[in-house]
Amino acid sequence: MNQTSIIISVIAIILAMILSFLLARSITTPIKRLIEHVRKVSEGDLTSTLAVKSQDEIGSLTKSINQMTEDIRELIEKVKGASDQVVKSADEVTHISNETLLSSEQIATAIQEVATGATKQASDAETINEKSEYFV
Repeated sequence: MNQTSIIISVIAIILAMILSFLLARSITTPIKRLIEHVRKVSEGDLTSTLAVKSQDEIGSLTKSINQMTEDIRELIEKVKGASDQVVKSADEVTHISNETLLSSEQIATAIQEVATGATKQASDAETINEKSEYFV
């Protein structure tokens, strides 16, 4: 009997160890998959998703991480779209500014020409006035 008890105890211990190993593996394997997925996401791979294989806490965590990855991807797309719009608007403002500068330069040139013409006319009028006084 004593020997039978020892054999049963050894078998029970071996079974307990096997079950413990399987239980630990069933927990660590999905966690390792999650860690690998999060590493990929942290490196910029926002296309990576994990299949939800269970309905327990690990499955819930997997689903949440997948949703977070999708939300980050959508946010980046929105930021990129807004950035593209800002670049487009900046290009338009630059173009308008260049046109305004060109117009301002043309106006300044025209004003200078008018001023030069007015000065010339004043000088000519002065000359005519002096000559007309000479004849009178």
